Amino acid sequence: VLDMLQAGLFHVGIMFRFMVVMTDNTARNTSLQEGELSYITEKLDIIKECLAVDDGLLRTRYSAAMPDVFSRYLQAQALICPETRIRATTKIGLSAIAATPLTVGISEAALSSFKMFVFIYDLLRLPAANKADSLKAINGLVHTYYSDVCFGTTSNLDVGNIRANQTKALSDWLENVITPILAKSESAEELVLAFEGVFLALEASSDTIQIIGHTLFEALAAVPQKASSAGTRLLCQMVSTLARARQLDVLFELLSQAKAAAEPRSSSQSVENLLVSTQFQRTLSHTVAQSMPFMQAQATMNMLTDRISQLASEAKRNSNIGGEDENGDNRSSKKRRLSSGKSKGRNASASMHSRAEVLAVTASNFALSGTAIATTEQQRIQYSALLGASYKAFSNSF
Repeated sequence: VLDMLQAGLFHVGIMFRFMVVMTDNTARNTSLQEGELSYITEKLDIIKECLAVDDGLLRTRYSAAMPDVFSRYLQAQALICPETRIRATTKIGLSAIAATPLTVGISEAALSSFKMFVFIYDLLRLPAANKADSLKAINGLVHTYYSDVCFGTTSNLDVGNIRANQTKALSDWLENVITPILAKSESAEELVLAFEGVFLALEASSDTIQIIGHTLFEALAAVPQKASSAGTRLLCQMVSTLARARQLDVLFELLSQAKAAAEPRSSSQSVENLLVSTQFQRTLSHTVAQSMPFMQAQATMNMLTDRISQLASEAKRNSNIGGEDENGDNRSSKKRRLSSGKSKGRNASASMHSRAEVLAVTASNFALSGTAIATTEQQRIQYSALLGASYKAFSNSF
């Protein structure tokens, strides 16, 4: 049934009808008869029924087919729009389209494509027996749409509210689908798919790091071994993506605050802090030396120095050296109050330790790689002075 539906998408008449229904175009509605409109709603109902089946195996197969169904929809949509026809990734059905007076404007085509994306996305988000299969299908759908040369964020398309709609949909996906997995899922398979999803989001828009950054880095500070390769790959891809966008300082800002969650993901799994892994730190240092602007490097070095000093002060306050803490409580009464929360205290201490580790490794490597950025005599003098001040702060703090 899905194959028949996909084949029909390349007929200009059916694509025109899809556009009218998906965009709820009142002006165009008058040109279609009732039977023509109901024909489209029947096709949409087929997709709904496919993704609502109780059979887990069938649901998995239908879900896996959706990115391809949507890809063919985008190709057909591009063909019936004169502005995108030249960039269409297929020429199937072009002769039929050339022989008809029916055409769709760029605004209508963009809106129709977005509406179909949301339609399928919402269906894929419905509860399924195998959550990983749904995640895989959604990742495929997001990649298909946002990387599309005609209607995705990689195109120069900027009509109506389409860019705002795309950003909002991307944010919704990250906040409601990806973030809960990063924060709580104990499934390595789901975590790997979440990491892949984050990379797709960054490729669509580097600004999405601001939406998911803290949760992502908390997850990357304690990754189960089965997901460590995917996590490392994401980190290295993230470095190159943010370097191209001139946003490496954002990455260092997130690293300076990164720590493992106070409550571990699972006590039964051994985890790894990928933020201090050799491969990631080496990639980051090399990229800094190759592409970070000097002014940005100065600001980043100052920020890292401040963060280390702040963390040292926080650790000193929490250690409660002496008989009383800052509230005037003696240590014995405080000990009685907290005796039932030893586990929580140990987790919080481990969380602070992981943050100190990330900061120490990141700041040391940055200080070394940053020397390559200073290319003029004036810059070398400035950076040398900056290193001197930073070294003193590091020594005092550690």
